[in-house]
Amino acid sequence: MVVGFLVGCLEATGEATFGHISNLAVRSEFRKRGFGSRLVLRAEQQFLLEGAGAVLLEVRTSNTPGQSFYRALKYQDVYRIHAYYSNGEDAIVMMKELRF
Repeated sequence: MVVGFLVGCLEATGEATFGHISNLAVRSEFRKRGFGSRLVLRAEQQFLLEGAGAVLLEVRTSNTPGQSFYRALKYQDVYRIHAYYSNGEDAIVMMKELRF
């Protein structure tokens, strides 16, 4: 049984390399047990090892639990993207700088 997963990639702008978390999910019965945090922290470690200086992600404006989850992991709101999702909902872009 898969308890959770994270999908991410490295993106290079020519000036900087950053990690991008595009999807994170944990089965509802396993939430609030640290699985999501461990997935994100492991991805951050890998991004750092591969040269990323920061991690970016998008979260729905209606997903206040998700926003709180990422803020607890030291992610900060950077800006909003209007109508980012297919239903027209805005996204909040969040970012965390990485350090050894």
